[in-house]
Amino acid sequence: MRRLCGVVLGLMALLCLPCRSAESEAVVFNAHWIRHEYQPYRLNRLVYTIDGRDTVSVERLWLSADVTVADSSSVGYRLSWRIHHLSVETDHYLSRQWADYIDHFEFDYPVSRQGALRESDLPLRLEALLNGETDRFFAQYGGKTTLESRERLYRLRDGLAEFLLSAVGQLHQAYGLGYVPGEVVPVPVKMAYGEKGQEVDAVVYKKLEACEEGVATLVSSTVMDTAQVNRLLRQALEPGASLPAWQQEDLGALVIHLSSGWVLYSSRRREMREGRYIYGDENEISIKQ
Repeated sequence: MRRLCGVVLGLMALLCLPCRSAESEAVVFNAHWIRHEYQPYRLNRLVYTIDGRDTVSVERLWLSADVTVADSSSVGYRLSWRIHHLSVETDHYLSRQWADYIDHFEFDYPVSRQGALRESDLPLRLEALLNGETDRFFAQYGGKTTLESRERLYRLRDGLAEFLLSAVGQLHQAYGLGYVPGEVVPVPVKMAYGEKGQEVDAVVYKKLEACEEGVATLVSSTVMDTAQVNRLLRQALEPGASLPAWQQEDLGALVIHLSSGWVLYSSRRREMREGRYIYGDENEISIKQ
């Protein structure tokens, strides 16, 4: 949170627009974009596993995304993302080669006039796009690979797709909604759990933490349904094995410039403790300065 506070304070020094709502009134997050307007973002992802006190795996992804308002109409917008400067920190050589090979790629999707996501086939299109990039990579790759090495690269490819879809969701999570400062709003959601893509019920608790100088800060905490998680854990255990104790922490923050409607900063940190293991996932989106 200290880093987030530093980001907010720095942005407030640049933006001297008054917040248009009184403290007791709802602050509405709406898009105020024009065609061909764009914002350059930097995205980071850290995934890690800790066994006791030892970190047994770490993987980092960095990339740049130029988000452009490709079209604007009375019914909404179409946003285009141009992904470039992808890099990965991993001990897997083939994954590093794959990241170096990808120069750039683009995808787009529709949003409402307020900026909220509309139904689209983005997950399928993004999957097909990254599959195509991977096929072209292997077509020109001169080295030998094992099945195990390829499968690890495929996990990175799928992780990148998941990360990008999560980033899109993070950016658009609050558009079209209003929040009263200090009031906690529970939002029921479905969350993926485990490696098989199962879903569990969860509740996201959101609160408008601050609204000063035209910049609003929304914080969130997500709580999964304990009974459903326990059921999935039992299914994954060997017969007769005891259920491991587990804890979950899922925190988020969103900073938005109200008069333009652009998100300035977004973060989400998820950590699951199962027995002696800790599984962590941290995502961060920030406007390039």
